[in-house]
Amino acid sequence: MDSIERYRILDSGDYLAGFDSGEVQLLTTGGGPFQGHCARAPLGALEIAWGLEQQPRVAFVALRSERVVFSFPTHPESTIILCGEPVLFGQLAWHPPGAQFHERSMSGTQWGRIHVPIEILGSIGEHGGGGIHNVEFPQYIAVPEPQLHHALLSIFNNIIAPAMPTLGNEYVPENATLMGAKLFGFLTDCLKTARFLSPTIANRRRNTAMLQFQRNLAGWSEQPMHIQDICARLNVPPRTLEDYCYAELGVAPYRYLRLYRLAQVRKALLAATPATINISTVSRRYGFLDLGRFAATYRAAFDELPSQTLARAPLV
Repeated sequence: MDSIERYRILDSGDYLAGFDSGEVQLLTTGGGPFQGHCARAPLGALEIAWGLEQQPRVAFVALRSERVVFSFPTHPESTIILCGEPVLFGQLAWHPPGAQFHERSMSGTQWGRIHVPIEILGSIGEHGGGGIHNVEFPQYIAVPEPQLHHALLSIFNNIIAPAMPTLGNEYVPENATLMGAKLFGFLTDCLKTARFLSPTIANRRRNTAMLQFQRNLAGWSEQPMHIQDICARLNVPPRTLEDYCYAELGVAPYRYLRLYRLAQVRKALLAATPATINISTVSRRYGFLDLGRFAATYRAAFDELPSQTLARAPLV
């Protein structure tokens, strides 16, 4: 059995909501059914989200253009990998508006996010070297003073804790606007005295190549593609692309491409009916030539056969 079958694609609207983005593609990389929790809460102008990962996974995130987003681990033993760079407990990743990036987390990771509208960010936007509108890399990594980070995390946890019984749903706390203002005050204190870690030239080069890789997936998904072809399109050597993919995605490039193709098949099946689509035709369109093998791979990814997905598609 192909080892790709150990990798899974997530299809959870509740979990995607925690990213508050226009596009999120989530893939689990540990095998087995996905297990995780997510909660979110609007706080006046701010919005926060919290997640608990119980399996390794990777996501491609495209953030909204009107907000700056701060990501951070919420547990001492948690680390988030953003653009191949580790964000440790005690650090904040600062994403500019509209940032696109790969995010990876390990089993047991707990993360938090604070979404801040651009117009209320004020002078914080001048920290980190050039302000929120001049960030070429998808994030800065800020290292706040430990006591300020502790205060920020305490208020964040106090706000999100009551949402735990309703994980997967939006939670609106009492005095939400007041609590949002208090959280924003701690955030500004953290950033005004924080030390910022600048990405290296090598990291920028890797991120540029990986964004090109991601943006070309749609075009590659309906045609035979070999690693040599992909590397030629990206103008990087095969070994370099493999290193880049393992750093940002945790999987080899060809495996990620096949996962993307599986997701495209699922999207097509969910948008059709048995009367309007043929499973064999759509699977072949995305490069799965052996229907029996494809069915087994699809079931390993989605816990159901392609025919079951098609049967659940809305009637038109």
